[in-house]
Amino acid sequence: MTIFSYHYSFLFRSVLWPFLAALVLQFDLSAEPSADFHRVFDSEPTEEIWRARFFLRLPDEASVTSVRGVLILCPGQNVNGSGLASSKFWRSFAEANQLALVGVHFNSPDAELDAGRGYFRSWRGSGPILEDCLTEWELSDKPIFLYGFSGGAYFVHSFAQTTGLKVAAWAAFAARFWEQAPESYPHWKSIPGVLACGDDDTPRFSATFHHFQNGRVAGAKWAWYPISQHGHGYSTQLDEFVIKFFEAFLDSSRNGSGTLVDNTTQKQYAEAAPNRPPELLSWLPCDSLLPYFRSQ
Repeated sequence: MTIFSYHYSFLFRSVLWPFLAALVLQFDLSAEPSADFHRVFDSEPTEEIWRARFFLRLPDEASVTSVRGVLILCPGQNVNGSGLASSKFWRSFAEANQLALVGVHFNSPDAELDAGRGYFRSWRGSGPILEDCLTEWELSDKPIFLYGFSGGAYFVHSFAQTTGLKVAAWAAFAARFWEQAPESYPHWKSIPGVLACGDDDTPRFSATFHHFQNGRVAGAKWAWYPISQHGHGYSTQLDEFVIKFFEAFLDSSRNGSGTLVDNTTQKQYAEAAPNRPPELLSWLPCDSLLPYFRSQ
C-alpha cells in the first residue's frame, strides 16, 4: 500500500464514511414508512452498512404472539424493501397464512460490496442486525421464511446459512455471485431452499446453477428453478412456486423426508437415484409441488 492510498483509506474510514452515511440517512426519502406498516426498526450506521431498516406488517387482527411465522423479503442491491412488502401478492400470501411480513432495506457502499464486505455477507454484521430487530419485535422464536432477489438473494442465502434462528425455508433469485457459509456454520445443508434464475440472465444463470450443483453434491436440500426466456427481473411464475414451497412447511399434515426430481427428465425419485448424480436432482419437500415444479 502506498502512502497516498494509506492516507486516502484512513481519511475515508475516519471522516468521509460517517459523513456520507449521514447523507444517505438524511436524503433517502424513499425509506419513509407508509401508514400501513405497524412498526419500523432502524439500526445505527456502521462503516460497512450505512442503512439497516426493517418494516413490519402484521395480518389483520393478529399480534406478534399469534402469527405462525415471519416472511422476510429482500429486494435488489441497496433497494428499499418496503415496496416489496407492500405488494398485493406477498401481502395476500402473508395474510392467508398468518405470517408477519418484513421488508428489508440495507444500504452499503458499492465499493464495500465489491470488496467482499457490506451487508451481502450476513456474518459481517447484517445478520446480527436483523436478529436484533426480530428479537425486539418478539418474533425471534417464530419460523422464518426468506425471499431475496439479486443482491437481496445473496443476503438471504447468507443469512439462512449462518443465523441461529429457526429458518424454515428460503428462496434466492438471481444473485451475480455466490459464496458458501464459513465452516463454522455446518447446519446450512439441512435448511430447505430454492435457487432460481432466468436463463437469459447471464452470467448470473451459470453462477447460480453451478452453486446449486455444488450444494446438492454436499447434500443440501435445494431445488433448482430455471425460468425460460427470462432476464434480470422479478418473476410471477417463480413467486407462485416459492409460495407453494413455503406452504409445505406450514402444513402440519406434511410428513416424510421430501422427494427428489430429475431437473432434466422431471422423473421423481423417493430416495437417491441410481446412476443420477445429486447435482442433477432437485429436492422438494412434498409431492404436491411437482405440478408447479414441472411448469417451469
